[in-house]
Amino acid sequence: MNVLKTAARSIEFSNAQMNILEAFANGAPVDAVTAYAFANLEEYHTNRKKLAIGINDECNLSCKHCYYPSSHDFGLRIRKNLLTEENWRKIVAYAIFDNVTTFSIAGKEPLMSPDKTFAILDVLEHEKQVNQEISYEMLTNGTLLAEHAEHLKEYHFENLVVSMDGNLTFHNKIRGQYAFEQLERGLDAAKAHDLKTLAVTTIEINNDANSLKEMFQTIMSKGINRIGIGFCVSTDYNGKIGSSIDDVYETLRAVEDFDKEREKGMNISVNLSATEHAPLVAELYHKGVINKNNMIFPDEVFPQLFFEITPYSMLQVDVIPSGLHNALRIDCDGAVVADCFPIMSPETRGGFTNIRDHKFEIEPVYAMAKKMWIPYVEHLYGGLRAALVKEKNDIVQA
Repeated sequence: MNVLKTAARSIEFSNAQMNILEAFANGAPVDAVTAYAFANLEEYHTNRKKLAIGINDECNLSCKHCYYPSSHDFGLRIRKNLLTEENWRKIVAYAIFDNVTTFSIAGKEPLMSPDKTFAILDVLEHEKQVNQEISYEMLTNGTLLAEHAEHLKEYHFENLVVSMDGNLTFHNKIRGQYAFEQLERGLDAAKAHDLKTLAVTTIEINNDANSLKEMFQTIMSKGINRIGIGFCVSTDYNGKIGSSIDDVYETLRAVEDFDKEREKGMNISVNLSATEHAPLVAELYHKGVINKNNMIFPDEVFPQLFFEITPYSMLQVDVIPSGLHNALRIDCDGAVVADCFPIMSPETRGGFTNIRDHKFEIEPVYAMAKKMWIPYVEHLYGGLRAALVKEKNDIVQA
């Protein structure tokens, strides 16, 4: 596909996603808008299948905002019927055979299960040498990077993402004593071993501008030039800790202030999910932060909206969920889920099927998942519609 055609499709898909927010703000029915979203996802975003790998249910930190119930109630930790190294090799091999090209190795903490993690990475790296379209990333809290940095430099990650939640004081308050010091040691080791494609992700909750600024400076000092800022999802198990609209505005101000003080450096992405953070997105939409006039259009077609904050930073809003459509997650016991939402509750963490029931083959699971997309998203969109309508009514009444 030529560049001009791709650019045109990017604009068309972005406008379609804005139409979804506008329709819900005007009270359009959920079923009609969901059908519209599905049609656009089919039209514009069917080119790459994604697979997230929940490698284990183990972590060496106790983060207050963690969305895994087992982080707050150890009795819920999955310890039986875990997938083996050989199981994971089969899953990844079948996925590649079924044209899955994007892989994400995630939670809880991949480096707590190094044998399984490196077994998966070996398969992905081998296949990447044959097919350059294959890309893979790993998400880690960074505390064990120093121990494994020399081994990790053998792999060509698309992203090697570490978690940092503010400056030393705030990070340790959220993640536990000495967590920041362990992370910093890991980042120093990564820099010493010249690990490429490092990026940082952070969850913003009740952080202040000074803490964020100190974090940005620390990240730059480690030679890292990319950071993604997300927001906390409230669950029944994390004390219902959730980010507020004040957290969003504080983050946007901190990013703008930081950008004024530098000529170049980090690319900062502030990320919101319209279904996970519906009230926040609703306010930003009705206050004009999210609007067609300040949209920017990427070179590729993505199921997200992008808005410029500064020349170096942007606000990214996920409007159309891709989970079940072209993205799945397999948990450590083989449960297949749409995305992170189901694993936030013990009642839904079992997923809609188990990969063992399909002899580790991926193709029938994607086919099954896609049929479930509309009812799944209708449920999510119910909350988004309600938030957009409520915010509009509140503004009218005020």
